[in-house]
Amino acid sequence: LRVFLFFILLIQPSIIQISCGRKNLSQPVIISVIFTTDTHGNIYPCGCRVPLGGISERSFEIKRLRMNDQETLVLDNGSSLWGINHVVNRSNGKVIVEAMNEMKYAAMNLRATDLSYYTVSQIKELQDLAEFEFISSNLTIKNSELNLKEYIILNVKGVNIGVTGVSEFNKNSEEKYDYLKPEYALEKVIPKMKKESDFIIVLSGLSFQESANLPRMVPDIDLVISSPATVPVVKPRLINDSIIATSFREGMAIGHIELGFNIERKFTDHKYRHIQIQEGMPKDKSVQNILKKYQTREE
Repeated sequence: LRVFLFFILLIQPSIIQISCGRKNLSQPVIISVIFTTDTHGNIYPCGCRVPLGGISERSFEIKRLRMNDQETLVLDNGSSLWGINHVVNRSNGKVIVEAMNEMKYAAMNLRATDLSYYTVSQIKELQDLAEFEFISSNLTIKNSELNLKEYIILNVKGVNIGVTGVSEFNKNSEEKYDYLKPEYALEKVIPKMKKESDFIIVLSGLSFQESANLPRMVPDIDLVISSPATVPVVKPRLINDSIIATSFREGMAIGHIELGFNIERKFTDHKYRHIQIQEGMPKDKSVQNILKKYQTREE
């Protein structure tokens, strides 16, 4: 009996430590996630028949949504720092990062396409300017001080949300990084994330079909945010209990997904909205001032 009591006393501190780190919630919660993907540095509405997009319009909409939930999580799936717009090019992407700071993005999946448009030192400048994390689990930058986090853990309303990213391969920038196949990278990183996370999000620069295959190859992925599909996909799909979601490219729309969790921090359900960013929407004055600042520098 004494031996048994001694054993209980030995393990009791460990039990207390674990339970304190993973407390139940006082009530169920809903966590809102807003995401963008493949915006390609577009800061103005497109010249389409129905003009869509605009970074100051997007910012106004994100801030409007955040008024209902200050802890809204905003993520970007990459291929976002470059574009054909001269304001973006001449600022080397800084106008994009400053606008994303204003929108309070939490993380961006750095993609090989972003690396193909800038030098590594220019990307490092953008990383230093950013108030959000640059992440990637399958790109390692060669001979550089630019260190990408494999993943981050964000505590939102008492729930630990793990976020990681994978990039497609791009031959135009292959000399800048070592590339690991996305499924191999996720096989390494997801088990580590699982120990710290209640819910795991993968930002995927792969095609929609390739992104949908990731949960088939790697378990414990809860949500995949994919690059846009060739044929527009408005509603998420379920693959092996994983949610596969995407949005329109060029900043023409944002995705808004609400995730429900019970008091044990277990994911229970989701609700999704696809929100088009249309010309004529109100513009965020703070982001307009950022655009004007970089336009003035060109004159």
